[in-house]
Amino acid sequence: MTGYCHYRMPRSKDPRVRAAMETVSRNLARVRKSLGMTQEDAARQAGVLLNNLARWERGEQWIDPGNLKLLADVYSRPVDHFYLDEPPWLDKDVPTKPRNP
Repeated sequence: MTGYCHYRMPRSKDPRVRAAMETVSRNLARVRKSLGMTQEDAARQAGVLLNNLARWERGEQWIDPGNLKLLADVYSRPVDHFYLDEPPWLDKDVPTKPRNP
C-alpha cells in the first residue's frame, strides 16, 4: 500500500505558501464530499492510508505530488484544480463521478 508521507506542513513564513497548502487541503475534502465518497472509500481506491488522507484533508500533513496525483485520478480531476480557490468542478453543471474501483 502506498500513502506513506513524511512531509509535515512546512513552517513557511510566506503567506502564499501557507495559503496554497490550506487550499489543497480544503479542496481534497471538498471534492471527495461532492462525490459522496467517504475517506475510507477514497483511501482504498487510491491505495493510500486512511490516516494520511485524514491528515492531508485537515492540513496537518503536506501531501506529496505522487499521492495528490493518485487522489486526483480517483476523483477524475486534474491535479492543478486542487490549487484553485474556486475549482471548476464546484460548478453544478459539471458532472461529478468518481473513478470506478
